[in-house]
Amino acid sequence: MKKSIVLGIGGILGHDSNAALLIDGQIVASSQEERFTRIKHDAKFPYRAIDDCLRIAEIRPDQVESCVFAEKPLQGVVFDRTGAPSNPFTWRLARLVNDDYLAFPAAARKLLRNARFQYAWHHLSHAAAAFATSPFDRAVFLCVDGKGEDVNATIGTISEISSTIAAAMKWSIGTPRKKWKFWPLG
Repeated sequence: MKKSIVLGIGGILGHDSNAALLIDGQIVASSQEERFTRIKHDAKFPYRAIDDCLRIAEIRPDQVESCVFAEKPLQGVVFDRTGAPSNPFTWRLARLVNDDYLAFPAAARKLLRNARFQYAWHHLSHAAAAFATSPFDRAVFLCVDGKGEDVNATIGTISEISSTIAAAMKWSIGTPRKKWKFWPLG
């Protein structure tokens, strides 16, 4: 029986590039690019982190079926330029826009030639990562972040088969943190 091989890539929003590998829905490896470059919050495409995950699982890049980015960059660009949150129009537009102008998708397409590419909501990526490593079969989550695509905080529920966002806030404590480049904690 053929295995489902999914590579997750994070960091497209500009920091902490990383990779995680799932085989048949189970996390087999995850790696942070900064471990290899020794650059804190490294934002470059995570070639070394991807290689680490594939090496651990003894998988070749051409065996990866699906690559999922942990952010939706077009929605982030719309928000950054207009201050307006994404909406059904921008969701449809994102499906039509060629993403080759973005460094991460372009690099991933060269490396993972047989994979299909998808984008996940940033805060759901955080929630899914926490949920996948928890002992629970369902959970409530609160994600407060510097910025997802266009919101800073999200509340919702998650299970093995679905996720629901109950509320999303445009501004949170993460907003000024994201704006202040030299915040002492960052």
